[in-house]
Amino acid sequence: MKKTIDFVNRQATGGKVLFFLAAQLLVQGIFMFKLSPKFKEYSNGIEVLDLSPFYGVEYVKQLFGSTSEAGLHFYLYYFFTLDLIFPLMYAFSYGLIAAYLLKKLNLTEMTYQWLILLPFASAFFDYGENFGMAAMILSHPNFSEKIALFTTIFSSLKAGSAFAGGGVLIVLSFVLLGRKITRKNLT
Repeated sequence: MKKTIDFVNRQATGGKVLFFLAAQLLVQGIFMFKLSPKFKEYSNGIEVLDLSPFYGVEYVKQLFGSTSEAGLHFYLYYFFTLDLIFPLMYAFSYGLIAAYLLKKLNLTEMTYQWLILLPFASAFFDYGENFGMAAMILSHPNFSEKIALFTTIFSSLKAGSAFAGGGVLIVLSFVLLGRKITRKNLT
C-alpha cells in the first residue's frame, strides 16, 4: 500500500493530474452517453448495473429478464471490455488529484496519505461488480442468486467508496481554497 501511495505521490503534478482526469472523463463520457443509452435499447429502458448503485437481487432479475441476448452480448463485448480499464483510470486519476491536493496543503503525514487509496478501493469493488456481472451473463439464464448478491454488495461498496472519495476531494479543495483566500487577505 505504501508503495502505491509513494508512486502516486511521485506522479502528482498538475499536468499529469489534468491529463489523466481528461482521459478518465472521456471514457466515462463514452459509458454515459454512448454505451449506456445503447444498452437501454436492449433492456427495455432498464439501466445497466454499473450505473445503478444500491440495487438488489430483484433488480438484477428484472434486468436479465428484460434484456435480450443481443443486449447481454453488447454488454459483455463492449461495456465490460471498456470497463476492464476504466476502474484503473478512475483510481489513478482521482488518486492523483488527492495526492496533488495533499501536497498543496502540506499534509504529508501518513495519516492523510491513506486518503490517496480511496479511489483504489472503489476500483477494486468495481472489478468485483464487473466480474460478477460477467459471470451472470455467461451463466444466463441460470445465474446464481449468490453471484447476484455478490455483485450487488460490490456495487454498493463501489458507490460508497466513490462517494467517500469524492467527499474527501471536495473537502480538500475547500480547505485549499480557504487557505489561499486567507493568505490573500493577510497580504
